[in-house]
Amino acid sequence: MRLCEGKSNGGIGQGVPVVALIVEGGPNVISIVLEYLRDTPPIPVVVCDGSGRASDILAFGHKYSEDGGIINESLRDQLLVTIQKTFTYSRTQAQHLFIILMECMKKKELTQTNS
Repeated sequence: MRLCEGKSNGGIGQGVPVVALIVEGGPNVISIVLEYLRDTPPIPVVVCDGSGRASDILAFGHKYSEDGGIINESLRDQLLVTIQKTFTYSRTQAQHLFIILMECMKKKELTQTNS
């Protein structure tokens, strides 16, 4: 993972290194992480595993997904149940958030988990 250069600082001409730090968070945080990873240039993300909610779900996805954002079926089901319980979501809502999470995992080289 490397830092990206953000907008220049006051016309000096040098970019400011930017990284996103995820601690806990609600379901919208997973969507925000996807925006960061798709940004131009992409913004790397550090996830604090063990801090709860969205960060733990992101860390789980990072740990168990393969290249291309693929996760095996039994872990997929476990993750869907975790999303439902964590955010009090219906199965349909959990599936939608799961799809967003797997999109994030397609760029997992830009994500680091720390516990």
